[in-house]
Amino acid sequence: METTLTLADKSGVADARRRAVQMAQSLGLPEKSQADAALIVTEAATNILKYAGHGEIVLKSADGGAGGLDVVALDRGPGIANLGAACSDGFSTGGSLGAGLGTIARHSALFDIYSVTGNGTALFARVADKPAAKLSRFQVGARSTPKLGQDVNGDAWAVRHLADSMWVTLLDGLGHGPLAAEASRRAVDVFMAADPVALPADVMRDVHSGIKATRGAVMAIAKFEPVSAVLSFAGIGNIVSVVHTGESAQHLLSMDGTVGYNVRAVRPGEARGAGQRVHCHHGRPLHTLESEPPSRFDAPAPEPDRQRAAPRFRPRRGRRHSRCRQGGLTCDTESSRRPSAPI
Repeated sequence: METTLTLADKSGVADARRRAVQMAQSLGLPEKSQADAALIVTEAATNILKYAGHGEIVLKSADGGAGGLDVVALDRGPGIANLGAACSDGFSTGGSLGAGLGTIARHSALFDIYSVTGNGTALFARVADKPAAKLSRFQVGARSTPKLGQDVNGDAWAVRHLADSMWVTLLDGLGHGPLAAEASRRAVDVFMAADPVALPADVMRDVHSGIKATRGAVMAIAKFEPVSAVLSFAGIGNIVSVVHTGESAQHLLSMDGTVGYNVRAVRPGEARGAGQRVHCHHGRPLHTLESEPPSRFDAPAPEPDRQRAAPRFRPRRGRRHSRCRQGGLTCDTESSRRPSAPI
């Protein structure tokens, strides 16, 4: 369940608030959570109009059985130069009381914000009946939006949390619409049922065999083992995977082909010491900065008329951060101590 609301004037604030309450009700959230949703969306929408002039509010059901409402606020405004100060009560550059971001954070079960000066701001808030459940070492969220004019999205992603590893896949069913979505859905089903001791290349071969009745997909699969800090990878089609150190980049090779249709070879890839690295993979058709190592994720703001599926990961403990690049997966595992469960 997802809806994207465009903000261009003050009437959009009231509409976004109303739609947020309606979705919270449909998700079975109690009245207090419905009120939290209304407050969060009102503050976020008001900030967008005040500082950026226009933007988007995305409302969607929380992924991974979290049982809540996710709110994503996006704009291409001037950005926030000092996020730390902006999130504290009493700080304002617009003459207000300066309680907006702090209010959103207090009424959220999960809150995150990312901003690049001159490029805009992305805000995430989860409304839930209780604090974010710690179902695993990582809290996972994503946004996956259909191509403009389509009701069904051919992009897909999935995560598997196992005792000694974490698996993630990102894929794009060929074309658009229901047939592309069916290819992606079947591929995810095979991925989720795969042997947990297998390697990504083995799972890719299983997916290739399992979705031959569909139109096929391009796909990337990564497996991270925290103890050894090794990331294993396999990719087919126009999927780019890069492990960044901040000064250099290691590219993990995807092979030509279409999963389910034409795969000549699956070549395993590997990155060691991945616990202190940034791992990104994305589809080539979307604008990327793949030739440049990220500088705390100076990524462009998302374009609303493109497909995108962007899983985000936030480890449960330690000073670690995660940010989304358009059209793919980006994980930052910087930590003030040796991470117990990095990506």
